[in-house]
Amino acid sequence: MGTVITAVVLTAWFIVSAVGQLTVPRRLLDRLRAWDIFGIVPNYRFFAPRPVQHDYHLLMRTAGPSGEFGPWHQVAGPPERCWWHVAWNPDRRAFKGLSDVMSVAHRFDVQRPRAVQVSLPYLAILTYVTAVAARDPGAREVQFVLAISHGVLSDESPDVIFKSSRHRLGESR
Repeated sequence: MGTVITAVVLTAWFIVSAVGQLTVPRRLLDRLRAWDIFGIVPNYRFFAPRPVQHDYHLLMRTAGPSGEFGPWHQVAGPPERCWWHVAWNPDRRAFKGLSDVMSVAHRFDVQRPRAVQVSLPYLAILTYVTAVAARDPGAREVQFVLAISHGVLSDESPDVIFKSSRHRLGESR
């Protein structure tokens, strides 16, 4: 009996996952996602009109009281792949959200830096890196870089596509 129940559950999961990848009416997909409280139905876009061809990386560095910046380190990038991510990858949504913001930021008009600094993508990324930098009690300023790489199998190093200004962290720290 347990084997039959397991087979039925896995078959249903497979069918729902397959349907989730198709272009179906939005209401049906929304209803399907509403029942996915554990986030187990994957949302791959293998058949998207424009499939993903590169990965975004968010790097940051902080400066202490002296004003000297430390080294760059990656705070967001493609998650490290593990075998269990086929079935369970709870971090995929957080990275997907940040990746979507970075893809919009990729189109920043660097000729208009003031307009960039008040754009929603810039402010969202700045909020994120500020929260990460706040974990370092000695940090007084933060700066971030958006970089793009050409996939896991590429030998090319990531290209910097945008470098932010220096930003002071809150004085209440």
